[in-house]
Amino acid sequence: MTRATLLLTALAAAAVTALAVIPGSTANATTGYHVFNTGIGIYPRTTPTMNPTARAGTALADGTPVTIACQTTGDPVHGNAIYNRLADDTYLPDYFTYTGVDGFVPTLPRCDAPPARPQNPQPQPTQPRPFGAACAPTILLVVPGSSETSTSARSDQHRGLLAHVTRPLTERLGRKLRVHYANYPAKLDGGYFASKDAGYRAAWSALNTYAAACPTSTFALLGYSQGAHIAGDLAATIGKESSPIPARRLSAVALLADPARNPGDNTLGTSFPSIGAAGARAGFGDTTKVVIGLCTDFDPVCNAAPPYAAPLTAALLGQAAHTGYATKKLDGSKTFTGWLTDYLAVTLD
Repeated sequence: MTRATLLLTALAAAAVTALAVIPGSTANATTGYHVFNTGIGIYPRTTPTMNPTARAGTALADGTPVTIACQTTGDPVHGNAIYNRLADDTYLPDYFTYTGVDGFVPTLPRCDAPPARPQNPQPQPTQPRPFGAACAPTILLVVPGSSETSTSARSDQHRGLLAHVTRPLTERLGRKLRVHYANYPAKLDGGYFASKDAGYRAAWSALNTYAAACPTSTFALLGYSQGAHIAGDLAATIGKESSPIPARRLSAVALLADPARNPGDNTLGTSFPSIGAAGARAGFGDTTKVVIGLCTDFDPVCNAAPPYAAPLTAALLGQAAHTGYATKKLDGSKTFTGWLTDYLAVTLD
Protein backbone atom coordinates (compact mmCIF):
# COMPACT_ATOMS: atom_id res chain seq x y z
CA MET A 1 0.00 0.00 0.00
CA THR A 2 1.26 3.53 -0.84
CA ARG A 3 0.34 6.93 0.55
CA ALA A 4 -1.14 8.21 -2.71
CA THR A 5 -4.08 5.81 -2.69
CA LEU A 6 -5.04 6.98 0.80
CA LEU A 7 -5.52 10.66 -0.08
CA LEU A 8 -9.30 10.46 -0.58
CA THR A 9 -9.68 8.39 2.60
CA ALA A 10 -7.73 11.04 4.50
CA LEU A 11 -9.97 13.81 3.18
CA ALA A 12 -13.10 12.02 4.36
CA ALA A 13 -11.56 11.79 7.81
CA ALA A 14 -10.61 15.46 7.64
CA ALA A 15 -14.27 16.42 7.43
CA VAL A 16 -14.85 15.26 11.00
CA THR A 17 -11.68 16.34 12.78
CA ALA A 18 -10.01 19.70 13.06
CA LEU A 19 -6.54 18.16 13.44
CA ALA A 20 -6.13 16.00 10.37
CA VAL A 21 -3.55 13.22 10.44
CA ILE A 22 -1.98 12.74 7.03
CA PRO A 23 -2.04 9.04 6.12
CA GLY A 24 1.40 7.55 6.11
CA SER A 25 3.03 10.48 7.88
CA THR A 26 4.84 8.11 10.23
CA ALA A 27 6.43 6.45 7.22
CA ASN A 28 8.93 9.28 7.07
CA ALA A 29 10.43 8.17 10.36
CA THR A 30 10.84 4.48 9.48
CA THR A 31 12.28 2.72 6.47
CA GLY A 32 11.17 -0.67 5.15
CA TYR A 33 7.86 -2.40 5.79
CA HIS A 34 5.99 -1.00 8.77
CA VAL A 35 2.56 -0.35 10.27
CA PHE A 36 0.89 2.86 9.14
CA ASN A 37 -2.43 4.70 8.75
CA THR A 38 -4.10 3.14 11.82
CA GLY A 39 -4.06 6.21 14.05
CA ILE A 40 -4.48 4.00 17.14
CA GLY A 41 -2.42 0.92 16.37
CA ILE A 42 -3.54 -2.53 15.23
CA TYR A 43 -3.46 -6.08 16.59
CA PRO A 44 -1.94 -8.75 14.34
CA ARG A 45 -4.37 -11.53 13.40
CA THR A 46 -4.06 -15.30 13.56
CA THR A 47 -5.82 -15.53 10.19
CA PRO A 48 -6.28 -13.00 7.36
CA THR A 49 -9.40 -11.40 8.76
CA MET A 50 -10.34 -8.30 10.75
CA ASN A 51 -12.60 -10.32 13.05
CA PRO A 52 -11.71 -9.25 16.63
CA THR A 53 -11.65 -12.90 17.72
CA ALA A 54 -8.53 -13.38 15.57
CA ARG A 55 -6.44 -10.83 17.47
CA ALA A 56 -2.98 -11.99 18.53
CA GLY A 57 -0.36 -10.50 20.83
CA THR A 58 -0.22 -6.77 21.47
CA ALA A 59 -1.21 -3.83 19.30
CA LEU A 60 1.43 -2.47 16.93
CA ALA A 61 1.71 1.32 16.72
CA ASP A 62 2.10 3.25 13.49
CA GLY A 63 5.75 3.12 12.41
CA THR A 64 6.45 -0.30 13.96
CA PRO A 65 8.78 -2.24 11.59
CA VAL A 66 7.49 -5.63 10.44
CA THR A 67 9.02 -8.54 8.54
CA ILE A 68 6.74 -9.90 5.83
CA ALA A 69 7.16 -13.58 4.98
CA CYS A 70 4.54 -13.73 2.23
CA GLN A 71 1.25 -12.23 1.04
CA THR A 72 -2.23 -13.65 0.70
CA THR A 73 -5.84 -12.45 0.58
CA GLY A 74 -8.61 -12.26 3.15
CA ASP A 75 -11.33 -9.98 4.47
CA PRO A 76 -11.23 -6.73 2.45
CA VAL A 77 -10.30 -3.54 4.31
CA HIS A 78 -11.58 -0.48 2.45
CA GLY A 79 -11.49 -2.49 -0.77
CA ASN A 80 -8.00 -3.94 -0.24
CA ALA A 81 -8.11 -7.73 0.31
CA ILE A 82 -4.34 -8.27 0.57
CA TYR A 83 -2.90 -9.49 3.88
CA ASN A 84 0.77 -9.72 4.84
CA ARG A 85 1.85 -12.79 6.80
CA LEU A 86 4.57 -11.79 9.22
CA ALA A 87 7.60 -13.77 10.35
CA ASP A 88 5.72 -14.95 13.47
CA ASP A 89 2.88 -16.38 11.31
CA THR A 90 0.43 -13.60 12.19
CA TYR A 91 -1.28 -11.41 9.61
CA LEU A 92 -1.66 -7.67 9.01
CA PRO A 93 -3.97 -6.08 6.43
CA ASP A 94 -1.99 -4.54 3.60
CA TYR A 95 -4.18 -1.45 4.01
CA PHE A 96 -2.38 -0.81 7.31
CA THR A 97 1.07 -1.90 6.13
CA TYR A 98 3.46 0.35 4.26
CA THR A 99 5.13 -1.68 1.49
CA GLY A 100 5.92 1.05 -1.02
CA VAL A 101 3.63 -0.33 -3.72
CA ASP A 102 -0.08 -0.76 -4.40
CA GLY A 103 -1.14 -4.39 -4.67
CA PHE A 104 1.07 -7.44 -4.23
CA VAL A 105 4.78 -6.74 -3.81
CA PRO A 106 6.60 -8.37 -6.75
CA THR A 107 9.54 -9.43 -4.59
CA LEU A 108 7.42 -11.13 -1.92
CA PRO A 109 6.11 -14.70 -2.32
CA ARG A 110 2.43 -15.60 -2.15
CA CYS A 111 1.44 -17.65 0.88
CA ASP A 112 0.34 -21.25 0.44
CA ALA A 113 -2.37 -20.88 3.07
CA PRO A 114 -5.85 -20.35 1.58
CA PRO A 115 -7.45 -17.00 2.34
CA ALA A 116 -10.02 -16.74 5.08
CA ARG A 117 -13.60 -16.60 3.85
CA PRO A 118 -15.24 -13.29 4.75
CA GLN A 119 -17.90 -13.93 7.36
CA ASN A 120 -20.10 -11.00 6.37
CA PRO A 121 -19.08 -9.87 2.90
CA GLN A 122 -20.30 -6.40 2.03
CA PRO A 123 -20.16 -4.61 -1.32
CA GLN A 124 -17.29 -2.17 -1.37
CA PRO A 125 -18.10 1.45 -2.29
CA THR A 126 -16.73 2.80 -5.52
CA GLN A 127 -13.86 5.20 -4.97
CA PRO A 128 -15.11 8.72 -5.78
CA ARG A 129 -13.75 10.12 -9.03
CA PRO A 130 -11.82 13.28 -8.21
CA PHE A 131 -12.19 16.56 -10.06
CA GLY A 132 -8.86 16.57 -11.88
CA ALA A 133 -5.53 15.26 -10.66
CA ALA A 134 -5.12 14.37 -6.99
CA CYS A 135 -2.35 16.96 -6.63
CA ALA A 136 -3.16 19.46 -9.35
CA PRO A 137 -1.22 22.74 -9.67
CA THR A 138 -4.17 24.46 -7.95
CA ILE A 139 -6.62 22.96 -5.47
CA LEU A 140 -9.91 24.82 -5.05
CA LEU A 141 -11.69 24.24 -1.75
CA VAL A 142 -15.39 25.03 -2.18
CA VAL A 143 -17.76 25.61 0.74
CA PRO A 144 -21.46 25.52 -0.25
CA GLY A 145 -24.15 27.58 1.42
CA SER A 146 -26.76 26.75 4.01
CA SER A 147 -28.83 23.63 3.27
CA GLU A 148 -26.73 22.92 0.16
CA THR A 149 -24.64 20.11 1.63
CA SER A 150 -24.33 17.79 4.64
CA THR A 151 -21.70 15.89 6.56
CA SER A 152 -22.36 12.79 4.43
CA ALA A 153 -22.26 14.50 1.03
CA ARG A 154 -19.56 13.54 -1.47
CA SER A 155 -16.73 16.00 -1.94
CA ASP A 156 -16.41 15.33 -5.67
CA GLN A 157 -19.86 16.43 -6.82
CA HIS A 158 -20.92 19.91 -7.94
CA ARG A 159 -23.71 21.16 -5.72
CA GLY A 160 -25.67 24.24 -4.79
CA LEU A 161 -25.32 27.70 -6.24
CA LEU A 162 -21.56 27.37 -6.64
CA ALA A 163 -22.04 24.55 -9.15
CA HIS A 164 -22.67 27.41 -11.60
CA VAL A 165 -19.01 28.30 -11.02
CA THR A 166 -17.21 25.02 -10.45
CA ARG A 167 -18.77 23.06 -13.31
CA PRO A 168 -17.63 25.42 -16.11
CA LEU A 169 -14.40 26.14 -14.26
CA THR A 170 -13.35 22.48 -14.24
CA GLU A 171 -14.21 22.21 -17.92
CA ARG A 172 -12.00 25.20 -18.71
CA LEU A 173 -8.99 24.36 -16.54
CA GLY A 174 -9.07 20.57 -16.74
CA ARG A 175 -6.21 18.85 -14.92
CA LYS A 176 -4.72 22.17 -13.88
CA LEU A 177 -7.36 22.26 -11.16
CA ARG A 178 -8.70 19.93 -8.50
CA VAL A 179 -12.01 20.91 -6.87
CA HIS A 180 -12.95 19.69 -3.41
CA TYR A 181 -16.33 20.45 -1.85
CA ALA A 182 -16.13 20.74 1.93
CA ASN A 183 -18.93 18.91 3.73
CA TYR A 184 -20.51 20.21 6.94
CA PRO A 185 -23.97 20.41 8.58
CA ALA A 186 -24.97 23.61 6.68
CA LYS A 187 -27.77 24.29 9.16
CA LEU A 188 -29.76 27.46 9.79
CA ASP A 189 -31.85 29.04 12.51
CA GLY A 190 -30.65 28.12 15.99
CA GLY A 191 -27.90 25.87 14.66
CA TYR A 192 -26.19 28.36 12.35
CA PHE A 193 -23.08 29.19 14.35
CA ALA A 194 -22.48 25.62 15.50
CA SER A 195 -22.83 24.57 11.86
CA LYS A 196 -20.47 27.33 10.74
CA ASP A 197 -17.86 26.26 13.28
CA ALA A 198 -18.15 22.63 12.18
CA GLY A 199 -17.73 23.74 8.58
CA TYR A 200 -14.65 25.74 9.48
CA ARG A 201 -13.07 22.70 11.13
CA ALA A 202 -13.89 20.52 8.12
CA ALA A 203 -12.48 23.06 5.66
CA TRP A 204 -9.34 23.64 7.74
CA SER A 205 -8.73 19.91 8.00
CA ALA A 206 -9.24 19.28 4.28
CA LEU A 207 -6.83 22.08 3.43
CA ASN A 208 -4.33 20.80 5.98
CA THR A 209 -4.46 17.32 4.44
CA TYR A 210 -4.01 18.57 0.90
CA ALA A 211 -1.19 20.91 1.96
CA ALA A 212 0.86 18.02 3.34
CA ALA A 213 0.02 15.60 0.53
CA CYS A 214 0.54 18.14 -2.27
CA PRO A 215 3.55 20.28 -1.28
CA THR A 216 3.86 22.03 -4.66
CA SER A 217 0.18 22.91 -5.08
CA THR A 218 -1.30 26.33 -4.47
CA PHE A 219 -4.81 26.82 -3.12
CA ALA A 220 -7.95 28.87 -3.59
CA LEU A 221 -11.11 29.22 -1.52
CA LEU A 222 -14.65 29.73 -2.80
CA GLY A 223 -17.69 30.10 -0.56
CA TYR A 224 -21.31 31.17 -0.75
CA SER A 225 -23.51 32.39 2.11
CA GLN A 226 -22.67 30.36 5.23
CA GLY A 227 -19.90 28.81 3.14
CA ALA A 228 -18.50 32.29 2.46
CA HIS A 229 -18.50 32.91 6.22
CA ILE A 230 -16.45 29.73 6.63
CA ALA A 231 -14.09 30.37 3.71
CA GLY A 232 -13.55 33.96 4.84
CA ASP A 233 -12.73 32.90 8.39
CA LEU A 234 -10.28 30.33 7.03
CA ALA A 235 -8.65 32.96 4.81
CA ALA A 236 -8.30 35.19 7.88
CA THR A 237 -6.63 32.39 9.85
CA ILE A 238 -4.20 31.78 7.00
CA GLY A 239 -3.46 35.50 6.74
CA LYS A 240 -2.94 36.03 10.45
CA GLU A 241 -1.61 32.69 11.69
CA SER A 242 -0.22 30.96 8.56
CA SER A 243 -2.38 27.97 9.43
CA PRO A 244 -2.87 25.46 7.92
CA ILE A 245 -0.87 26.95 5.02
CA PRO A 246 1.26 30.08 4.66
CA ALA A 247 -0.39 33.02 2.93
CA ARG A 248 1.94 32.67 -0.07
CA ARG A 249 0.25 29.35 -1.00
CA LEU A 250 -3.20 30.97 -1.21
CA SER A 251 -3.75 32.43 -4.67
CA ALA A 252 -7.42 33.47 -4.54
CA VAL A 253 -10.39 33.76 -2.18
CA ALA A 254 -13.88 34.48 -3.56
CA LEU A 255 -16.69 35.15 -1.09
CA LEU A 256 -20.21 35.34 -2.51
CA ALA A 257 -22.80 36.90 -0.15
CA ASP A 258 -20.56 36.78 2.92
CA PRO A 259 -22.52 37.02 6.21
CA ALA A 260 -19.34 38.30 7.92
CA ARG A 261 -18.61 41.03 5.38
CA ASN A 262 -16.63 44.02 6.62
CA PRO A 263 -17.28 47.44 5.02
CA GLY A 264 -13.54 47.65 4.35
CA ASP A 265 -13.47 44.43 2.32
CA ASN A 266 -12.92 44.49 -1.44
CA THR A 267 -16.54 43.84 -2.44
CA LEU A 268 -18.06 44.14 -5.91
CA GLY A 269 -21.73 44.47 -6.82
CA THR A 270 -22.83 46.92 -4.16
CA SER A 271 -22.31 50.56 -3.31
CA PHE A 272 -23.51 50.17 0.28
CA PRO A 273 -20.75 50.13 2.94
CA SER A 274 -22.73 47.73 5.10
CA ILE A 275 -21.62 44.73 7.13
CA GLY A 276 -22.85 41.16 7.11
CA ALA A 277 -25.79 39.92 9.13
CA ALA A 278 -23.46 37.85 11.32
CA GLY A 279 -21.29 40.85 12.20
CA ALA A 280 -18.10 42.09 10.55
CA ARG A 281 -14.97 39.97 10.34
CA ALA A 282 -11.84 41.75 11.58
CA GLY A 283 -9.82 41.67 8.37
CA PHE A 284 -7.73 39.06 6.56
CA GLY A 285 -4.15 39.92 7.47
CA ASP A 286 -1.61 38.83 4.85
CA THR A 287 -4.26 37.33 2.56
CA THR A 288 -6.17 40.61 2.08
CA LYS A 289 -4.81 41.18 -1.42
CA VAL A 290 -6.19 37.88 -2.77
CA VAL A 291 -9.70 38.18 -1.26
CA ILE A 292 -12.63 39.44 -3.29
CA GLY A 293 -16.26 39.62 -2.20
CA LEU A 294 -19.47 39.87 -4.20
CA CYS A 295 -22.79 41.14 -2.86
CA THR A 296 -25.93 42.75 -4.26
CA ASP A 297 -27.31 45.99 -2.87
CA PHE A 298 -30.38 44.42 -1.31
CA ASP A 299 -29.06 41.09 -0.07
CA PRO A 300 -29.85 41.21 3.69
CA VAL A 301 -27.17 38.62 4.43
CA CYS A 302 -24.13 40.56 3.18
CA ASN A 303 -25.76 44.03 3.22
CA ALA A 304 -27.43 43.99 6.61
CA ALA A 305 -29.34 46.95 7.97
CA PRO A 306 -28.76 48.22 11.53
CA PRO A 307 -28.49 46.72 14.10
CA TYR A 308 -26.71 44.36 11.67
CA ALA A 309 -26.47 41.18 13.75
CA ALA A 310 -29.71 39.70 12.39
CA PRO A 311 -30.84 36.13 13.12
CA LEU A 312 -29.60 33.97 10.26
CA THR A 313 -32.85 32.17 9.57
CA ALA A 314 -34.19 30.27 6.59
CA ALA A 315 -36.51 33.19 5.89
CA LEU A 316 -33.60 35.64 5.72
CA LEU A 317 -31.34 33.43 3.61
CA GLY A 318 -34.21 32.41 1.37
CA GLN A 319 -34.86 35.91 0.04
CA ALA A 320 -34.52 36.29 -3.72
CA ALA A 321 -31.77 38.89 -3.39
CA HIS A 322 -29.66 36.27 -1.62
CA THR A 323 -30.45 33.25 -3.78
CA GLY A 324 -30.47 34.84 -7.24
CA TYR A 325 -26.75 35.24 -7.95
CA ALA A 326 -26.85 32.75 -10.83
CA THR A 327 -29.29 34.98 -12.74
CA LYS A 328 -28.66 38.51 -11.46
CA LYS A 329 -26.21 40.51 -13.59
CA LEU A 330 -23.11 41.99 -12.00
CA ASP A 331 -21.92 44.27 -14.78
CA GLY A 332 -24.88 44.35 -17.13
CA SER A 333 -23.69 41.42 -19.21
CA LYS A 334 -22.46 38.67 -16.89
CA THR A 335 -24.20 37.08 -13.95
CA PHE A 336 -22.45 37.08 -10.59
CA THR A 337 -21.58 33.40 -10.97
CA GLY A 338 -20.51 33.89 -14.58
CA TRP A 339 -18.22 36.74 -13.57
CA LEU A 340 -16.75 34.60 -10.78
CA THR A 341 -16.09 31.76 -13.22
CA ASP A 342 -14.16 34.06 -15.56
CA TYR A 343 -12.29 35.67 -12.70
CA LEU A 344 -11.16 32.36 -11.22
CA ALA A 345 -10.32 30.89 -14.63
CA VAL A 346 -7.91 33.75 -15.28
CA THR A 347 -6.55 33.96 -11.74
CA LEU A 348 -5.94 30.23 -11.30
CA ASP A 349 -4.68 29.38 -14.79
